[in-house]
Amino acid sequence: MTAQYDKSPRCVSVCVDEQEIVIGAPPEVVWHKGLHEVNTWWKANLKDGSLGVFLEPWVGGRFWQKFDEDGHGVLYGTVAYLNPPKALHIVNAFGMAGAAVWTNTWRFSEVDDGTLVEYHNQIMAVMPERYMSGGYKAMTRQMLESLKRYVETGEVDEPAQGRAED
Repeated sequence: MTAQYDKSPRCVSVCVDEQEIVIGAPPEVVWHKGLHEVNTWWKANLKDGSLGVFLEPWVGGRFWQKFDEDGHGVLYGTVAYLNPPKALHIVNAFGMAGAAVWTNTWRFSEVDDGTLVEYHNQIMAVMPERYMSGGYKAMTRQMLESLKRYVETGEVDEPAQGRAED
C-alpha cells in the first residue's frame, strides 16, 4: 500500500504564534492539569483509536501520542526546560514528516483573575502554505480554550478526527 501524501504547494516558512489566555485557577492547578492531565483535555488526534497524548514532565521527557500498546505513535516534542509551575519549553519537529524545527514555550504567571498562560510557538518547516497561513494559529486558540474549559469547568472536547498518514 502506498501512502497518500499531501501534494499541495509547499514552501519553507518561518512562523511565530504568540497567544495568551487567563484561566481562573492558581498557577499550580493550571500547571498540574495542563501537563499531568494533558490526555484528558487536549484532543488532538493523528490516528483514530489512539490511546492518547502524553507529556512526561521531566527534562528529556516525551510529548507524544500513543497509537497502541505496542508503543507505536508520534513524537511531538521533547521537554528541554522545566520550571514548575512557571515555564515549560518543548523542542522537536512536532511529528511533521518533512524538514521542520519547532519550539514551544508555555509560561504561567499569577494574575488577579487566576493564571495568565502565555504560549509561544515557533516553526520553521517545509509544509503546505495553507497550514502556515493561519490554520495552526486557530488550532492553538482552540487548544488554549480547551485547557481553560477543562480547568474551570471540568468539561472536555470531543477528540479530533485522525489524520495520520498510513
